[in-house]
Amino acid sequence: MVLPGPMVNLLGVLGENITRTLVVRRGDGKPLELTRVEVTDPSVQVAQVKVTAENADPEGAPYGARPGDIRLTFTAPVANQVGSRSGNVKFSTNHPEKPELTLPMAINIQPVVRVTPSRVGLRWQIGAAATPVRANLAHGVSRSFRATGVELTGDLPSCTARIASDKAAAVQVVEIAASGEPPEPGVYNGAAKVKTDVPGAAELEIPVTLRVFAPGAAPVAPRSGVGGRLGTPAAGAPAPAPPPATGQTAPPTPPAPSAK
Repeated sequence: MVLPGPMVNLLGVLGENITRTLVVRRGDGKPLELTRVEVTDPSVQVAQVKVTAENADPEGAPYGARPGDIRLTFTAPVANQVGSRSGNVKFSTNHPEKPELTLPMAINIQPVVRVTPSRVGLRWQIGAAATPVRANLAHGVSRSFRATGVELTGDLPSCTARIASDKAAAVQVVEIAASGEPPEPGVYNGAAKVKTDVPGAAELEIPVTLRVFAPGAAPVAPRSGVGGRLGTPAAGAPAPAPPPATGQTAPPTPPAPSAK
């Protein structure tokens, strides 16, 4: 049997090597011997150590190694690219019923801190309150960390940003709000720059868009080919005709008035 489970799962983050230790044990309790350990991914190194009374885990430890077991330690090199790949690990054992054993292997590299969503947008209709938006910062392998500060840059009038918690956690939340005196209707762009205590992710940038609409203006994107700011058609642009009812034919378009 293989503890904690019949798979080699190498999960890590950018800029770090990955190490994973498994315990292999004979089900009949007899001492195990591995005469061959072969990894299909040549970048992954494996080392085996026989477990004795001197290096066994304490009795009752979860997935603890006992005398007669073998510890296998897998090490993947420092990762420089996010992604995943798979392979296999093949063993030759001294077990008469299972002389050969194959385990699947997965290598999964995550960003040090992943931001979700990758960009945020605020909608603010003049005369009404704007709903704050949030972005989650999650550590790639669920380690606790702190977001130590946040600053808004660019053109984001009447906007503020804050860290939702000052406690260490595997997920931190950044909240961005708009309040006070609204600016002129239009589209404003900037970013929230978040500082953390995570090596390799000391500063993260989240693009932010603020869309401000005039009272009564529908908060939608402008039609293709129509200029002006978002939600505000360009001066002189004709309003679109309403669609015909089901089963009816659209009325003909009236001719343009002749110049006098």
